[in-house]
Amino acid sequence: AVTVAVAAAAARAAFTVEVPRGAKRVASCGAASALYELDTASYAGDAENSRVQVVHLAGNRTAMGYCYGFMLGAQVQHTYTVFVSSVLKKWWELAVLGAFLDYQWQQHLSLALPTAMRAELEGMARGGAAAGVDDVARYVGRATVVSNFPGNVEEEIELLLLKELVPPPPVASGGGGSGSGGGDGGAGVGG
Repeated sequence: AVTVAVAAAAARAAFTVEVPRGAKRVASCGAASALYELDTASYAGDAENSRVQVVHLAGNRTAMGYCYGFMLGAQVQHTYTVFVSSVLKKWWELAVLGAFLDYQWQQHLSLALPTAMRAELEGMARGGAAAGVDDVARYVGRATVVSNFPGNVEEEIELLLLKELVPPPPVASGGGGSGSGGGDGGAGVGG
């Protein structure tokens, strides 16, 4: 499914958002926020990838974040997990990457967020939790870090994980400690 977000802040609601004809309301939050689904199979000719979701958010930044987290928190978590799992297959790779992304988010990127975006993230975290989905803001933070990688994201993740974060395996010494079998006396370190 493709999700399109439409937000109308209460203070600046100078435009009208119309729900496309044939859209079905699948979730709602608060007085005016709702998630709609459109089946575009007749247009796309691809029944498997024919769902388009439109989320209409209303209220202040915290309220819009709350409703986004409440209605789409599970999808945020699922999308992050599916993407990262498609690049990395081992549990420890996922754990190391997650720790790195959390660190980058907490120590760098989150510090540069405008106040309005912080309010949205705080709302997302509360809305996700209310819907039973923990760590929605964490997944948004991780996705934000990944989206700021230069170049090909899959290659950058592999390079980061395999070349930068995980130390190479120890190199076995060649001479078994007897001093034979190498010009350096088999010690394996420069001299």
